[in-house]
Amino acid sequence: MSECKRLIDVAIPLPVDSIFTYEVPEPLWSRTQRGRRALVPFRNKIRAGFIVGYPPTDVQPAGLKEVLDIPEELPYLTENLWRFIQWVANYYLLPVGLVLRTALPPGSKRKSRPCAVLTPEGRSWF
Repeated sequence: MSECKRLIDVAIPLPVDSIFTYEVPEPLWSRTQRGRRALVPFRNKIRAGFIVGYPPTDVQPAGLKEVLDIPEELPYLTENLWRFIQWVANYYLLPVGLVLRTALPPGSKRKSRPCAVLTPEGRSWF
């Protein structure tokens, strides 16, 4: 018998009309609250998406990518805001990701910057 995976549905604020399902590692499961940001691999990049739900537990797809992190911060999206975003997308025939991106407050689009961290193994070289 196969082990039940812990899965979440993530909306990514890009002009895509899909919600994506990701597997959640055990240490991050306690942070899976609707509306919170989740850092996920998407098209060979790391993107910040938003947890919008949980897929049915009877469906266990194979080959899902894992959530990289769920930052410890307050949720961005409320249940009512998410329902409104879905309604706008359906009514105006827009990708849900585009409506989500438009609905986010200014400054919430955080860009990543390259950085380097010196590990203990690296310090041994000096």
